[in-house]
Amino acid sequence: MEHEPAPASLIDKIWYLASFAFTVSGLIE
Repeated sequence: MEHEPAPASLIDKIWYLASFAFTVSGLIE
């Protein structure tokens, strides 16, 4: 998975952050 310097849209940015937060919360829990 490549990291884009800037998401194409706000939805993509929110989805990316949500996925990251979900992964982190899973690791913590």
